[in-house]
Amino acid sequence: MPETRIAFADANWLFALYLLHIQAAKRFGCRWFLSFDSASGCRAMAAVLGLKVFPELNDQDRDIARRLLG
Repeated sequence: MPETRIAFADANWLFALYLLHIQAAKRFGCRWFLSFDSASGCRAMAAVLGLKVFPELNDQDRDIARRLLG
């Protein structure tokens, strides 16, 4: 199952990268997070962490946000 480990490592790296961008936005006082990268989880994570997202979340993004909230 080395392919699975590689996939998880890639996913963890992407998640950390997205989170870094979102945390930087929050740290510098941004209220908005602008991204056209829908269904990646980044926009959903930004919304969950309290940033307003532009353009608005689509259905896929809202589903990801619900799953993030548990």
